[in-house]
Amino acid sequence: MTNSIHAITMPKLGLSMTEGAVVEWRVDIGGEVKPGELIADIETSKIVNELEAQVSGALRRTVVETGVEVPVGALIAVVADADVPDASIDSFISRYTGDDGVASEPAEAPGISDVPEIQEERSSSPATGQPSAAIPESLLGDYDPQAVFASHHAHKLARRLGINLAAISGTGRAGRISKTDVEDAVKVAGGSIAPAPAVVPKPAATGGPVRTTPVARRLAKQHGIDLSDVQPTGTRGRITKGDVLRFIDRAQPTAATAAMPATESPVPNPFHEHSLSPVRKVIADRLSDSKRTAPHFRLSVDVIIDKLLELRRDIEQGGSETRVSVNDMLVRAAALALAQHPEVNIQFDGQAVRGFAHADIAVAVALDEGLVTPIVRRADQKGLIEIAGELAGLVERARIGKLMPDEFQGGTFTLSNLGMFGIKSFDAIINPPQAAIMAVGKAERRLYVGEGDSGRVATFMTVTLSCDHRVIDGAMGAGFLQTFKDILHHPGRLLL
Repeated sequence: MTNSIHAITMPKLGLSMTEGAVVEWRVDIGGEVKPGELIADIETSKIVNELEAQVSGALRRTVVETGVEVPVGALIAVVADADVPDASIDSFISRYTGDDGVASEPAEAPGISDVPEIQEERSSSPATGQPSAAIPESLLGDYDPQAVFASHHAHKLARRLGINLAAISGTGRAGRISKTDVEDAVKVAGGSIAPAPAVVPKPAATGGPVRTTPVARRLAKQHGIDLSDVQPTGTRGRITKGDVLRFIDRAQPTAATAAMPATESPVPNPFHEHSLSPVRKVIADRLSDSKRTAPHFRLSVDVIIDKLLELRRDIEQGGSETRVSVNDMLVRAAALALAQHPEVNIQFDGQAVRGFAHADIAVAVALDEGLVTPIVRRADQKGLIEIAGELAGLVERARIGKLMPDEFQGGTFTLSNLGMFGIKSFDAIINPPQAAIMAVGKAERRLYVGEGDSGRVATFMTVTLSCDHRVIDGAMGAGFLQTFKDILHHPGRLLL
């Protein structure tokens, strides 16, 4: 069998996807993979997808770090037979152009035989070669791997230490147990896990070349630093820019610093810093563009919803297997109102207005990672019970990161409800290329004096419509809101 090297690239998981990030590698370096087996979790702008292997071999190298966004088609890992030399892998990565979807080349690459290999020594416990650990009895035991939702690394650590993962609560997406959750559970229970064995690169042979990045090499030359004196921390013993900077800080303090008298420094305020997630980045880009380019104006109405709530109670008492929420009823009402006001059921890309025959209602769902808007397609043609069942499924898939791209991309109108958080009213930013979004506040009891009334208490809800003034005028938005309000005041229309 001919040895071959295969490129694993960032896949395109949706029509609008341009970049993605590896959330977690499911296979350790050196681990065997087969077609159809999971390699990694890939996060796009809105969802997390599972990346499956298309070839057989060992995962020889991961090229990108977790959480770092790379463009579609970029090399993220290399799969090859176990007996392919590391030098061949290095040559393949350095020469990879991305011209082939899954590239391969002969194992023996010419012109690299003179590159010295960096050997590694692993420090380990004398007796077992594994780090020592003290696991409390309450966490020990067997478990069914198929019945526990945990990461590959969590399963691996649990098997090695004899830990029952079923006794540990996960903090990840949909309750997934991570390696950190296992370590934290051991500490909370009074146990301990020794640090993982350190990887210590051997120094290069006398007179041999030092592995370093181009930036680190230039920086060392500028400061007259012998790279053989710098401790490497990069992959395969490579010296990075950070290694050189740390060497400069330790070995060459500035004259100004040396001359400064010792003074008591103020206690710094601790903080942590992290990059925007792909979801947050997309939200920031799209809504900044919307706020900057679309001239928003808002229209607000107060709606009496006592009859709506009474209808909801009647549906629940009628024995429906599907639970109907107020939000489901609002989606249905908005769809019926859009059917009567097609001038609001539009998209605008800055050049052309696109009108739609049916109402595709996007519903804002708040996740820890950011906002996602699953879409109820053709909501104007669906009954209330059908909308309730479909929306419940969309929200559940959104929360576990399993939405398909066509389930959240597009839409002709958006509904955002913050009433469950006690918000009375708010202004929402339009979700481009849509031209309007409805913001719904909480339901509250108020004293109401109507025409011919001496006064009574009613349940009110404030609804605010944000419109793009380039394509929707005030009268158009007001007409839509009046129809929406009238439907909620006569909720029997929702059942038609």
